[in-house]
Amino acid sequence: MADVSDSGQHGGHAYKSVALNVAASGDNTIIAAPGAGQRIKVYAILLTVGGTVNARWESGTGGTALTGITELQAREGYAISVQPPAFLFECAVNALLNLELSAAVNADGLVSYWDDDG
Repeated sequence: MADVSDSGQHGGHAYKSVALNVAASGDNTIIAAPGAGQRIKVYAILLTVGGTVNARWESGTGGTALTGITELQAREGYAISVQPPAFLFECAVNALLNLELSAAVNADGLVSYWDDDG
């Protein structure tokens, strides 16, 4: 899990971004659980991989799938975003954001989000 940077504030929400740099097969915590009564809402993702891998975003470690499986080849990736207050997906209340990888390959990028009342 990387350091979180403050991306500004709008509409009462503090928008944050976290650098993504993981390489473990299985569960990879990207954003820690925000605390009681809070949930993570993701509005932008940049993801690139160094090798062939299937990737899926989840709410919680080994948790509920937030996306389907994305099949990526070496040096592939994607970027997707929406304008807040819209969001791509949200985690359960007090759940971390997890990136599940099918193989031990480098996955790098950026996730932008805010913590919201559950």
